[in-house]
Parts: sequence; structure tokens; C-alpha cells
Amino acid sequence: MRMLGAKKGGHAGTLDPMAQGVLVVLLGKATRLSEYAMDGKKEYVASIKFGIETDTLDIWGAQTNVDIPSFTSAQLEESLDAFIGDFEQIPPMYSAIKKGGVKMYELARKGQKVELGARHVNVERIELLGNGAPNSADVLLVCSKGFYVRSFCRDLAQSLGTIGVMSGLTRVRSGDFGIAHSYSFEDIEEAIGSGVAASIVKPCDSVLGHMPMVELEYEQAKSISNGRATRILGDEGLARCYFRGSFFAIGSIKSGTLSAKKVLFDLEAL
Repeated sequence: MRMLGAKKGGHAGTLDPMAQGVLVVLLGKATRLSEYAMDGKKEYVASIKFGIETDTLDIWGAQTNVDIPSFTSAQLEESLDAFIGDFEQIPPMYSAIKKGGVKMYELARKGQKVELGARHVNVERIELLGNGAPNSADVLLVCSKGFYVRSFCRDLAQSLGTIGVMSGLTRVRSGDFGIAHSYSFEDIEEAIGSGVAASIVKPCDSVLGHMPMVELEYEQAKSISNGRATRILGDEGLARCYFRGSFFAIGSIKSGTLSAKKVLFDLEAL
């Protein structure tokens, strides 16, 4: 963020320390959109090692148990199919979820154990990429926000009558952002050195591609900017609001009325 001269910055969705791949970084006023930027689906390529268990549910944690897995390739594929759809998932203790204002991994490092409630998650697609059954597997997952791949590895192994951990993870997509169009620190440094840093920063409404857009007349846009509702035709739900083709706010449409949720830009400056 400092590399790009931004006074304020943040990210939409954490990545495990050992993971790699897409991390959406928000700069300036776009930081106010983080809650919406995290709504999009995530796509991962995960590696799973069967036959061991650790305190962190990944291969980098302290080993707590071992087993000799004995499932077949057919059983593996059947178990993977069973995870497609909606279900409840218990997050790992080593996670950024907060309990009483403290992140769970901080409590875990102090040796404190806390019961975590299950969370509703969704898996849209699972594809078996590499099959080293019964010792390992590589899978592609398309899932909802709040989905923990480490928990999935644990639960998949349990469904196969064994134990297992995540041994590798790459996030290949987050919402509308894919790894093919992402930038490494080296890419950013090169762009800054070449004087083209602005070309790699996308407009802030690019994180809202999952929302419909509405183009407003001046009086409608003025009402939204001033926190007043306005009549409009459109599907109910959140919408990106534009005036003269420029994004300036997020609104909510309900019963033919558009009200402001967040106004990011001064209407008169558009």
C-alpha cells in the first residue's frame, strides 16, 4: 500500500500464512467496500495429505496423531461429491475468527481451547486434480466466503475413515479477480519504477461486479448523496449507483425505493 502511495489500505479476505495466490487489496476510499468485496465466491487448489493430524490442520503444525489410510480412489471421489452443496462447517482453532475481541489463533498459541460453533458454507464445485489415494489428493474447490479449506481437509479425511491435513493451498480466484491478472510485489515494484503504477490499480467499483448497476438522473443522484431515498425501477437488493457513467455510491432497492448504503464520492466532483 505504501509502495503505491496510498494513505489508507486493507484487504478483502485473509490468506493462511503458508498459502499463496489472490489477495484483493483495497486502497483509499475502496477500503469502505471490504464487506462487499468479500461476498464473492472463492476458488482454491488444495493439496491434502492423509494419515497425519496436526494442531493447526495443516502440515506445518505440530503432529498430534498418525494413521494408515486405506480408502480407494472410488471412495475418495464419492466422498468429494458429498461435500457439494450447503452444509455446516466447524472452523479451525487456528483462524482469524474473533472470540471476545481476540483472534482465535492468538488464544490457540496460548494453549487455550475454545468451542467454535459451526458455520453455514457452500461448495459449488469440486474437481479432483491429482489422485495419490490413499496418501494424498489435489482438489479444486469453488466455495463461499467463510469456507475453511483446512477444515475441509479434516472433514474429508474423517469421511474416509482416516485423518488428514492441508499440505498446500493456492487461491486462484476471489470474486471477479483471478490469479492470471494479479500482481506480485515484484510486478508492483517494476510498475512503480517504470512510472506506470496507476495502470495496475483498478477502479474501486471493480470489486462490486456481483451487484447490478443503476444509472441515476441528477435529482435521484442528489437525493442519494444527501442520504435521502428516491423512487426507482429495479430488482430488490444492493446496487452500484452511477451518475454520468461514474460510480459514486452503493444503494439498496426495496419496494421501488432506492436508499443510500454508502456514498463514496462527491456528486459534484463527477
